[in-house]
Amino acid sequence: MLEKQTETEWAFECQHGVKECWGNLLETCVIHHYPNTTQHLNIIQCIEEDFVITMGYDWKDTLRKCSDGVDVAKITACTQGKEGNALEHQVALRTGPHDYVPWILIDGKQDAGALNNLLASVCKAYKGTPPKECHKYDVL
Repeated sequence: MLEKQTETEWAFECQHGVKECWGNLLETCVIHHYPNTTQHLNIIQCIEEDFVITMGYDWKDTLRKCSDGVDVAKITACTQGKEGNALEHQVALRTGPHDYVPWILIDGKQDAGALNNLLASVCKAYKGTPPKECHKYDVL
């Protein structure tokens, strides 16, 4: 995601166009307002699956389908206002400039090897006693 500052907000450009940027913003707002990892990952997975079917045209209904407890008004306000724009800018700052997606950071550094074997890259970077999965799949 590329960003540039305008007079009043940040403008974003995504590799796959406007719909990708919109989906990123929606998911950023969901993560912010539902910080419990299990909850927001379940909502995001559902959103992603529904976006493939609807191409994101009916995103408020998608939110309702994806979680009984989601506050659609709160997420709508986030996506349409300064809050969402500022949150998306923070995401851009955390990921930094990049040439393609996925751009995988491990310990704050881009790891190209993770594209082919994420488990091996994580296991090699792991500090301390590696989890059993690192030995189970012989990636150390």
